[in-house]
Parts: sequence; C-alpha cells; structure tokens
Amino acid sequence: MAKRKSGDMGFGRVTVTPEEAKFEYASTKLPEVKEPLEAFYGDRFIAKFNEQRPLGDGVQIIVKKQNDTSDLDYEIDCQIADYLELAELTPLSEPWGRETFKTGSANIYEFGKWAWQSVIDAKAKKYGDISRQTILLLYATHWQFMANEGLLDLLRSTLQKQGNPFAAVAYIMVIGETESFISMIAPYGKRMRTPQHFRGQIQHNIDIATSTLKKDSRGAYLTVDL
Repeated sequence: MAKRKSGDMGFGRVTVTPEEAKFEYASTKLPEVKEPLEAFYGDRFIAKFNEQRPLGDGVQIIVKKQNDTSDLDYEIDCQIADYLELAELTPLSEPWGRETFKTGSANIYEFGKWAWQSVIDAKAKKYGDISRQTILLLYATHWQFMANEGLLDLLRSTLQKQGNPFAAVAYIMVIGETESFISMIAPYGKRMRTPQHFRGQIQHNIDIATSTLKKDSRGAYLTVDL
C-alpha cells in the first residue's frame, strides 16, 4: 500500500453555560496509507450521496469493490457511472500552494485553474473514455486547502465552460469522525458566471486549533491568531 503524509484537519466544539464558556479542539485522525484514506472519504461520500440523492431519487451508489491505487478507486453499481475515483486537492508542487500551506490564504482563480488542469483534466486524459463512466470525488486533507463556496463556484463555472469530462464531479468536506458535507460541482443546475469573474478573489482558511474562547458582557466569542 502507498504511504503518504498524514493531513491536518479538525473541528472545534463550543460549550456555553451560565457559569462558563469552553472551547475544545478535536483533531480528525486521517489514515496514513492511501487506500484506507480513500476509503475514509469515499465511504462517507457514498453514504451521504445515498442519503441526499443530489442527482435525483433514482440515482444511488452501491459499492461492488474498492481497488488499490493502481486502478480506479471503486467499482460501483450506479445509474450514471461504473466507477468512483478520488482526487486530493493538495497543490504543494506549486509555489503558491506552499505559501497557502503556511498562511491558509489562496487566490481562488489560481487554485481553481490548478484544480482543473492538474487534477480534473489530468484525470480525464489519463482514463480517456472511461471518465464518462466515472464519478470524480475531490477532497482536501489539510485545512489550508479546504474549498470554500467561491472555489467550488469557480470549478462549476470552469466545467460549464470547458465541458464536464466525467459522469459527475463532487467535493466532500469531513468534520470529525461522523459528520460530512458533499457539494455537487457537475452537473449543477444553476448557470454560473464565467471563470474570469473570480479573478482577484481570495479565500482565507483559519487554523481553528489556534482559537481562544472569550466571554464578557457581550457574550462568548472566538478569537483566532492570524
């Protein structure tokens, strides 16, 4: 099995009572081996997809087999696809990506262009016609690279302009061991503005582990070291 560097993800829990206000940070333990990591995200995506049915009540995913990293990640039984492939959004190969890793701030247009060229389009070219039978699932293993709605909208816009080479493209965000959220990138029912609209936009992700909870006459609130 392929080894990888473990990511850094987590969530905060705030408890407020008349007597005290308490903040607790809990790190999300991610597998350090590629196949279990993909199962961590893939299994949660499938469960949430089947719960929400974002592509219609008649579209669900049944897993037939999880493959190793030398092949498409899952063989599935689904009304729109035969495979599920996962792709990590970790642009550490890029100078701006390494800077984002330090600061948590990213130029949305730059990030989206990289995600299209180096991840989505690259995967489509690798698998050729099979891409049309594949759901592509994007995920992040570091809080710095988690996609906000602006980045997701840019990817939706890009796929509407360039054409979607997959059966569907989605993004998953996992919080803790049990909670997850999925966002459909393509197909997407709303017509998006052109990719040029997103030039100059910045997303700022914060390290919730550095948060401090304060309570005063105004109430309880979190402060974060930037």
